[in-house]
Amino acid sequence: MVDPEYVSVESELKRDFGPENVKDKRLADRRQTFRLSLVPLPNGCNPATVEVLLLYASPSAAPDILVSKAPTLPNGSQPKNVNPTTIDGEPWYNYSVRWTWSPSDRIWRNVMQKLMRFASPE
Repeated sequence: MVDPEYVSVESELKRDFGPENVKDKRLADRRQTFRLSLVPLPNGCNPATVEVLLLYASPSAAPDILVSKAPTLPNGSQPKNVNPTTIDGEPWYNYSVRWTWSPSDRIWRNVMQKLMRFASPE
């Protein structure tokens, strides 16, 4: 069961990504995660979809957004500045991009805007 502070986040994610595609977990260090399944990457990326992990330190802060696989870009190259990390014993990839979380936008829009980083060749 999701921490009460994150009920509205979970509700929004389930509405936008589908309840079957959202799994929540509270980590031992008290961070909250939401795993999103089948999230589409920009056209031409391989794979076409990935799992996305939203990692929240607090409900009012922007989450870290990580992907389950480092995709191949549409031009066939590997993205730069993709850093492997381990969260709760699982491998994930964090990546740098100039982008600002917009709290006035829905979460799915913020996630998809950050994933657009993979649309451009490096």
